[in-house]
Amino acid sequence: MAREIKFGNRMVGDGHPAYIIAEIGINHNGDLDIARQIIDAAVHAGVDAVKFPEAHTRDCNSTCTAKPMRETPWGYITYLEYRLKVEFTAEQYREIDVFCRKEMFPGLVSVWDESAVDFMENFDTPAL
Repeated sequence: MAREIKFGNRMVGDGHPAYIIAEIGINHNGDLDIARQIIDAAVHAGVDAVKFPEAHTRDCNSTCTAKPMRETPWGYITYLEYRLKVEFTAEQYREIDVFCRKEMFPGLVSVWDESAVDFMENFDTPAL
């Protein structure tokens, strides 16, 4: 028995090509223009989808992980301050969603906490 599922408009599983997802992560530094450029590069590279992380920083960072200092594009700031700068708002996610759909390209999200799940349920994301 073949193991396969339909994911978007593609079949995935036994006998089908690998489904390749480009992890965008937070490489966009909270900048939509950079996110769009990375998505364009992923489309050009021929991957099947892109993925962003969604973590509500205040919910998933403990005091000990939030306080360490780090060098960032905005200078030497705490990890919490850095994470808050790279989080996308609901409006920014809507813009990313529209941009990906224009490319006929799924934008996926990996959620890190329950509030991120609740937040992303407002979008028609193919997978969380």
